[in-house]
Amino acid sequence: MSYLILCDSGADLTDELKAKEEVIKVPLSLMLGDEVFVDDENLDALDFLKKMKNYPDTPKSACPSPEDYLKHFDKADEVYIITISSKLSASYNSAKIAIDMYHEEKGKNKIYLIDSKGAAATQALLANKIVELKNAGADYDETVKGVEELNAKKQTTFVLETLENLRKNGRLTGLKAFIAEALNIKPIMTTDEEGNIIKADQARGINKACVALADLTAKHAIETGSKALVISHCNCSERAEKIKAMLEEKHKFEKVDIVPTGGIATLYAAEGGIIIGC
Repeated sequence: MSYLILCDSGADLTDELKAKEEVIKVPLSLMLGDEVFVDDENLDALDFLKKMKNYPDTPKSACPSPEDYLKHFDKADEVYIITISSKLSASYNSAKIAIDMYHEEKGKNKIYLIDSKGAAATQALLANKIVELKNAGADYDETVKGVEELNAKKQTTFVLETLENLRKNGRLTGLKAFIAEALNIKPIMTTDEEGNIIKADQARGINKACVALADLTAKHAIETGSKALVISHCNCSERAEKIKAMLEEKHKFEKVDIVPTGGIATLYAAEGGIIIGC
């Protein structure tokens, strides 16, 4: 049976996933005032980062339309959709509408929708799992079970160089952001069971924050037995490599991917941010 993985552009796909014809990115749109950027392979992530840094107001995004998803459903017998957290974007709801439309039109292919309850590295982690299951010969039901088991136990954690984008996007009050920046406090963030962003820890300075991030991730990997790790970075590859080294000292991973992030994830991460899916 043929299969297809649709990821909205919140996903930071590894080179391996990008090379697979079974994996397709469905882009969101990003807006800085009247300027609109399509979050696809043609987006200049560094240029967008620069423009966003200089933009005084709140950057906005628009999720894919139901038609953007629907047009792919007849390309394979099984379609798996992985969206950014439904608490961060309407992409999940748009995909759900597309599935309802498809079944109303008597579409026969199997479509399964996965709310990653995270973003970036986490979406890549889930896509990797589907590919792994399919390569092992898993059928539709086995694949759904396997990816949902991972989704239930996986963790998204991240640390930010600056809190400015979280403040602009209403995830942090201006006063809290000002105090944290003044004291050089770097919060280590995660998501709860519903996919909401919450604080897991904090540290003074980015170096100590990265150590805390590695400790938190390693603890989770040891508790769950996780052997796979995806690290997304926002224009800070050296920082990502250092965190990878710290993690590999603490736990034995079978697969570790480091991926540059861009587009929608930068609306929260900004330059210097690290996002881990484990």
